[in-house]
Amino acid sequence: AVAVTQQGKASAQSARDHVADDVAADIVRVVSSDAALEERSPSGETTATHPVGPGDIAVLVRKHTQATLVHDALRRVGVPAVINGAGSVLASDGAKAWQDLLQALERPTSGPRAHAAALTPFLGWTAQRVAEADDETWESVHRRLHGWARVMRTRGVASLLEVITTSERLTERVLERADGERRMTDLRHVGQLLHRAAVDERLGTTALAGWLRARIRAAVEEGGDEERTRRLESDADAVQVLTIHRSKGLEFPIVYCPFLWDTIWRDDKVADPVVFHDDEGVRKVDVSLEGSAYAAHAARAVTEEDGEELRLAYVALTRARHQAVIWWAGTRDTRTSPLSRLAFAREEDGAVRPRSDVPSDEEAAERFRRLGKAAAGCIAVERCDPGPLTQWQRPAPPD
Repeated sequence: AVAVTQQGKASAQSARDHVADDVAADIVRVVSSDAALEERSPSGETTATHPVGPGDIAVLVRKHTQATLVHDALRRVGVPAVINGAGSVLASDGAKAWQDLLQALERPTSGPRAHAAALTPFLGWTAQRVAEADDETWESVHRRLHGWARVMRTRGVASLLEVITTSERLTERVLERADGERRMTDLRHVGQLLHRAAVDERLGTTALAGWLRARIRAAVEEGGDEERTRRLESDADAVQVLTIHRSKGLEFPIVYCPFLWDTIWRDDKVADPVVFHDDEGVRKVDVSLEGSAYAAHAARAVTEEDGEELRLAYVALTRARHQAVIWWAGTRDTRTSPLSRLAFAREEDGAVRPRSDVPSDEEAAERFRRLGKAAAGCIAVERCDPGPLTQWQRPAPPD
């Protein structure tokens, strides 16, 4: 069930978790059903049909944290899914594992650093094993770290990764996990970035550890260039989870848009430089942080951001060739979300107000039903209820 705030609205994070589970449940229902897609010739004749599979589905999200939420929900029900370029690899668990390893190689005799390195995928220990290991076992770990530090000094990061991969059965061990492909892809990707940085900038172990710490700190702010964007972990038949920005110009047979009801949070109490366009359409930045002109510019920036959110919602809803599935949730902050504004704050002339009231669940359902009647046979309205999540059983391939 979704948690409710004191004001009687759905808790935003609870609603996000609930919706992510419902996305997973619905995708399991669709790929387990008899639903089929028609393949047509340019003249419109049906040439073949094939059952709907994970590869026919895309889930479009606004933020990288939402992509991770959906990806994890799909993994729990056994549906293969790949995050298509959402987030920097330096904000991943793989980068943190490399950070722990580099710090241990910097001081191979340090007990706490050896403990942290043991818990990374490179050694793959459980917390219980770390707690129960005797002095002799730790001595062997320290010897290994000394050896790896020597490989790192003399032959570089790429050789270090190959030595660990071979001696510690890294690939075999990581791929035993449900999310093993994702983890292995991230570990190799970060390893390549580290190797290039070490060669280009002539960095030793200590300097490289500092380089990685700084990059991780910057990546947590959800930015990063294309080189550090997370790579696809597999080309297998899998659900694509990607940001709306990245979906521009693409089409997918079935599209899920789970979070158009969610809003980008703004901290109104903190003054920041604002970017806006003046009356002539020139892009400007106001860094004054105070005064009536700054307030007017900040208001204009918010209006422009709200307009961009509506345009992104339009992009998301028009990526589907056959079916789009969207969710709405009655949280406090949904008033400024694109879906709430389109559904509940739209005037007769088509103008969309900056914010809507938050209707009750019954009022919202009735509004969506009226929209459904206006597009006879094209829109179905259902209450979100994932129920107990069931595992997807991939059908056996033909002989």
